[in-house]
Amino acid sequence: MTTIAVVGAGINGLCTAFHLSRRGARVVLVDQFEAGHARGSSHGEERITRSSYEDPGWVADMQRCHAVEWPLLEAALGEVLVYRGGDAVFFGPESGPIAAYARAVAAVGAPVEQLDPAEARRRFPGFTFAGSERVLQDRSAGVLAAGATVRGLSRWLERAGVELRRPFAVEQIESRDDGVYVAGPERLRADFAVVAAGPWARRLAPGLAVRPARQHVGYWQLPAAKAGRFPAWVHLGPGELHYGLPTIEGGAMKAAFHDHGAGPGDDPGDDASPSAGAVEAVESRLREWLTGGPGPVLRRETCFYTNAEGDQFLAGWTSDRVYTVSACSGHAFKLAPLTGRRAAEAVWLRAR
Repeated sequence: MTTIAVVGAGINGLCTAFHLSRRGARVVLVDQFEAGHARGSSHGEERITRSSYEDPGWVADMQRCHAVEWPLLEAALGEVLVYRGGDAVFFGPESGPIAAYARAVAAVGAPVEQLDPAEARRRFPGFTFAGSERVLQDRSAGVLAAGATVRGLSRWLERAGVELRRPFAVEQIESRDDGVYVAGPERLRADFAVVAAGPWARRLAPGLAVRPARQHVGYWQLPAAKAGRFPAWVHLGPGELHYGLPTIEGGAMKAAFHDHGAGPGDDPGDDASPSAGAVEAVESRLREWLTGGPGPVLRRETCFYTNAEGDQFLAGWTSDRVYTVSACSGHAFKLAPLTGRRAAEAVWLRAR
């Protein structure tokens, strides 16, 4: 039986292991942290899913995720993972990328409607849409139960016989003619390896052109008048993107600035606290865009983006036996079931 080591038990590693296991591979999944840690990119209870992007390829991939990949996971795990029906609104001035988003969704035929700001305010009175010249209503959007997905996949993999080892900090991955060797607390041998290590990937795949960027996220209480029909949202300004979404339990909103970072990037080994200043800067924008402003801040947290040029994924062979999935650039969770399938298919094809 072909043995495949998957390094990283975040959402991309879990989805890759899921698809490999369904194909009959023996999978060993390792992670440097215990389950439930908040040091990477996959923790937290909710994420946005949507069709709206400025690249038609991303839009098409999201149509596949909504129609096939997330329903497959829901059926396998036996629980609801995508809460639909809340829509999402994308808004901003013409000087930003909003027109490119409109062209991309139209080219693919995604269920996205273009509105003028007056009609958008009528439909979504919780928003002022201040400074926006165009609004897109994305009817495919929803909120992903991110925490439930991670926990459910972990349980599914355990029942399927996947060997999960944690904490297992990988120090080196060596590809040889007779297999790949994963060095950590012990030395594992596999036929192939998949590296899905998020912000730590560039340490395990030297030369990988990625930059980790710590994100500072806030949660605000929503007034009762807003909590009933409050969509996910994205503000697209020139060179900036802010986003927010209602929490699954209701009554609150998660929001942040989509930060690409600068320079060499942040050290994922530095367990830094969330920046109150960064969250306050987001709140100042919320006062512009939300009618009456947000309620009080409930909590703050951090997570990591692993950015690549153009916000793209980097997925491919970094040696004859090692396939690397990295540079999620803030898009990983919603696309992970498809990314994991593609990684599994690439490795399985070479293994056969």
